Amino acid sequence: PSPLVAAPSDWIGYNSDPSLLYDGGRLYLFYREVRSENNHEDRIRFFVISSGDGVNWSEPRAVFDKTVAKEEGALLLSPTLLKEGGRCLMWYVEPDGGEFVIKRGSVDGLQSISGIETAEILGLAPDDRPWHIDVVRADDDSLIMALCVRSKSNGRRHSIVFAKSAGGGMT
Repeated sequence: PSPLVAAPSDWIGYNSDPSLLYDGGRLYLFYREVRSENNHEDRIRFFVISSGDGVNWSEPRAVFDKTVAKEEGALLLSPTLLKEGGRCLMWYVEPDGGEFVIKRGSVDGLQSISGIETAEILGLAPDDRPWHIDVVRADDDSLIMALCVRSKSNGRRHSIVFAKSAGGGMT
């Protein structure tokens, strides 16, 4: 079906920022849902659906949930995931008081996401902030991050940059 997950029927929210992960013969689609809870708060959740054939998909399951004040703006952007052994690693952009790339892990496969670490992105221009990201493993076992960055002073200016990490995606 298209879309795989319909927009909220009450139109007080939206879905965005999909990310695919293939693991163990299954395709996992992670996405972000933003819902207006009231006049002062938004609820932001990451959901996952999965499929063994790319046609029939599971029901959405929430793996991360956060309620934020509306004045904080868009949070928890652009989840991207990798599987390492029995662990699932997720990076996302958290503009909470500044733009940061956050790394979280899961010890129970893809059931829930926990833990939190702030990844350091070196070499960005002083005015550039991460906006949307993707992480892949390179042939030399390092991690490559593609970042769409935006200007802090002029949010309309965007660039795409690449970063490489040999330290597990923390720097």
